[in-house]
This record gives sequence, structure tokens and C-alpha cells, in this order.
Amino acid sequence: MSLHLSDDQLVDRLYGISDAGSEHLDRCPECQARWSHIQERRHQAVASTSASHQQLRKQRRQILSRISQPAPVLRLMWAPATAALILVAGLVITPPKAHAPVTPEPTIAETTEIGWFEDTYSATRVLEPRAATPIRQLFFPEGVAE
Repeated sequence: MSLHLSDDQLVDRLYGISDAGSEHLDRCPECQARWSHIQERRHQAVASTSASHQQLRKQRRQILSRISQPAPVLRLMWAPATAALILVAGLVITPPKAHAPVTPEPTIAETTEIGWFEDTYSATRVLEPRAATPIRQLFFPEGVAE
């Protein structure tokens, strides 16, 4: 059993990039149907985009006239200045809000024995592994750590 041609292979054949699988295409009715469908779609696409020479000339003149005109920079220069002015005005007009002091509530760790054990353990444990001691002595031989 042979594999069918992929859509990419058929499109490559349509544009003349590759001629691979021509023997399979001659023998396989399913691939022939897909091949004719792809050819019909291309023909429809090409036929629908045909434009007269007058339309193309008009389009070319419009493009060239837009290219030759200077960019409308001055029309958009006021937008950032206006945004900055509105931002400054908003900051000046709006007074800062006075916040009431927040009193922290006691955590569970502060009120239980488990919390006391966790606090004690975190205060006494060493974060650096023992294997890092020789490396630290390479950089700080006097024992001074920065």
C-alpha cells in the first residue's frame, strides 16, 4: 500500500518546484481528485484577481503620491503632550489619601508552640551547606565574609 501525496507535495507540483510522486498521481484516483481540486482553486484565485491596466496605473499613481508626501508628524505630536498634561493635572489636582496606620494581627506562628518551634529552628539553622566551606575559604581566607 502506497501513501497518498500530501497537500504540500501537490502544491509544490502545482508551482513547478517538484515533480515527485508523478507515478503515484497517475495511478491513484483519490490523489487525482485532490490534484484537480487544487488546480481549480488556483484557477479561480488567479481569475478573480485580474485587474485592468487602468486600475493598476491608478493604484500605482496613488501609491507614488502617498510616498512623495511628507509624513504627517505634526498631527500626532500633540497626542503625547496632551497625555502628559492630563497626567500631571491629575496628579496635582488629586490630593494624596491619608492612610490609617495598620496594626498587624498576630499570626498563628506567634500564638502556638508550633510557631515557636519554627521560629527557633529558622533562627538557628545554617543556610549554607558544609561543602561550601572550602570554597568560601578560597575567596575569604581570613574568614571575613562580605
